[in-house]
Amino acid sequence: GLSPEKQREARYRIARALHFRGDGWTAVRELQAFLKEHKEGGAFVPEARFPLGLAQQKMGNLSEARKAFRDFLDDHAGHELAADASFRIAKTFNMPTPYSDRDLERGVKASRDFAEKFSAHKWAAKAEQNIGDAYMYRGRHDDAAQAYRRVIQKYGAARVALAKGAEAPGWFEAARAKVRLGDVLKA
Repeated sequence: GLSPEKQREARYRIARALHFRGDGWTAVRELQAFLKEHKEGGAFVPEARFPLGLAQQKMGNLSEARKAFRDFLDDHAGHELAADASFRIAKTFNMPTPYSDRDLERGVKASRDFAEKFSAHKWAAKAEQNIGDAYMYRGRHDDAAQAYRRVIQKYGAARVALAKGAEAPGWFEAARAKVRLGDVLKA
């Protein structure tokens, strides 16, 4: 038979494959069982906790996804997936299209936390841009202008426009229609 370590790896890989196959419910059940059996930690625990958050998020269990990502960060802050987990916490509040003002505020906080903690990460500017987009989405145009101004000051107007242009053509024109460009660019 397989050694205990190989059994652990096989169980983890099965659960992960279920997630990537799109069988969310079974993946969540298997990942939770795996994590329960290996509370003490060890090999594959961080790798199991992260896809648990992804599976919960994909199924729309956003509070459970948030919990999984926060647990991941609490226990594995130095892991290579820590920045991704932190960014995804904001996504569990549906950033940049939050459903409510409460989700907006919580998503803004999570986005700012990510951008501050992982300021050198390739998604830092995107997280801060999402704040402006979320304010626009919720009709809070003055807050959006302030958020966009902060992004431009921090990252530069050209980088912001290029990043957003590649992501969603027309975003800047839509934002400019609601918020005067001069207001956004004022220091």
